[in-house]
Amino acid sequence: MDITRVLSFITVTFLSLSASATSVQPCPRQENNPLTSLEVYNGTPAEMFSLAPDPKDQNNGTWGDLETVYRQARKITVACGYQNGLLLNVEINNPVTSCSSTDIHGLNITCQMAPRPRS
Repeated sequence: MDITRVLSFITVTFLSLSASATSVQPCPRQENNPLTSLEVYNGTPAEMFSLAPDPKDQNNGTWGDLETVYRQARKITVACGYQNGLLLNVEINNPVTSCSSTDIHGLNITCQMAPRPRS
């Protein structure tokens, strides 16, 4: 059995990020397996609460005001689809303010981390 079929659906969780991180790329790069699709969710993909980017183009858009999701005690999940059919659902536990996608040199997405409160 082809391992990509067995692993066609995996959930990944970012448990913690470096205190100095200002952005994160939730979709991990796959050797010889480019990212071909992405979706940003308020909660989990099973809840089917997909967020629309501005402009409404998954490949070249921005998802803004994501901090409101975290204020509601929820999390952002990014569904990362790859050319071989692999789908990774990446839950971002640390609050992000926005995510932006581009299709320059291949599809990618970057999320901006929310500023951490000073102690």
